[in-house]
Amino acid sequence: MYALAVQNIPEGKEWLYEVKFDGYRLAGKSQNGVTLWSRRGNEFTFQFPHIARACERLPIDTLLEGEIDATPADLIRVAKEVGFEGIVAKRKDSVYEPGKRSGGWLKYRINRGQEFVIGGYVPDNPFDSIIVGYYQDGKLLYATKVRNGFVSNTRRKVAAKLKGLEIDACPFVNLPERKRTQWALTREEMKNCVWLRPELVAQIEFGEWTPGGHLRHSKFIALREDKEPREVVRESG
Repeated sequence: MYALAVQNIPEGKEWLYEVKFDGYRLAGKSQNGVTLWSRRGNEFTFQFPHIARACERLPIDTLLEGEIDATPADLIRVAKEVGFEGIVAKRKDSVYEPGKRSGGWLKYRINRGQEFVIGGYVPDNPFDSIIVGYYQDGKLLYATKVRNGFVSNTRRKVAAKLKGLEIDACPFVNLPERKRTQWALTREEMKNCVWLRPELVAQIEFGEWTPGGHLRHSKFIALREDKEPREVVRESG
């Protein structure tokens, strides 16, 4: 059963909530006090102080396992702090339906965003996607291809800005990549790319960083003419 994406998370006693990817599962008390963990080992004691205070009454060396009952606002706040993708709401009376999106499970995605430098594009009419990255130690590193977020008028305006910036060599020092993934650019795929002088900056919204250093669920928001390209770095958090 799949969760249906929504713009607003529902509230009410008929819903249960959990963080997407990493639910809150464990509470333990030792001589050093109460600690709350996720199932991945992340500590959330300070994010849920009311739960920690309630567990103070537990005997020492107690370990509990279960989902923490928190409000949607609490979970959204913590998900933003930790960098999770979002939260999931499940109707209490819902029945598991394999392979379906019935609305019994809803997902609310919390996107992140920052500026990235445009270093190329994949041509189409006028382009299929832009190729973006960020600076690290003075070198431009590839992050992802951004295809989403371009309505017709926006695509034309961006394409006009790209004209005259074409160069022969790829400006990204970490390309080509050896392993083919949906985000990677291999040597063969690079043959279809047009490279640009890294003079334009774009605001990009995305779900999360992948372990390989790419962006998941990236979306173009706007060009940032107020930003200096060499000041664009990978932001923490």
